[in-house]
Amino acid sequence: MNRTELKQVLDSERIRRDSYDLDGGHRSETLTMAEAHGRWFVYYSERGLETGKREFATEGDACEYFLTKLLADPSAHIDSPAASPEGLFDVLRKKRIREENGHWYVAWADPPNVMTEAEFGTEVEANQFLLNKLRATGVSWNSNSGTDGIFPNFSTGGNW
Repeated sequence: MNRTELKQVLDSERIRRDSYDLDGGHRSETLTMAEAHGRWFVYYSERGLETGKREFATEGDACEYFLTKLLADPSAHIDSPAASPEGLFDVLRKKRIREENGHWYVAWADPPNVMTEAEFGTEVEANQFLLNKLRATGVSWNSNSGTDGIFPNFSTGGNW
């Protein structure tokens, strides 16, 4: 994926254009992607500061990380169904979980910013893995499982 393709995905996902900058600027309160000397950087820009800055060897790796960050940010969505934890989980489920020949796969970026794919025997296991990854981001979740064993009950407290 390159920045042009990323922009198309962000538009289709209804990500607010004022929540990001793909041209390496320093607009306040935006997730920003920049290229310098053949390296790619993603950081949060706020009042000229670059916080959470990550470096990538390729544009594709930077774009994947950038997309994951924006999809996980409920405040970046226009009329966001992902503004709720249920909506965020649903968006990420559609983007990151796939089934092939009876096996379930979850794609996720793990440090040091490497896109990996975990394999599971059931959809429930794949969903639980995704939930655990989301919990690791600091999202507040209700510990009860959902009625269908796939969707959890969520808490709207904490970081939401």
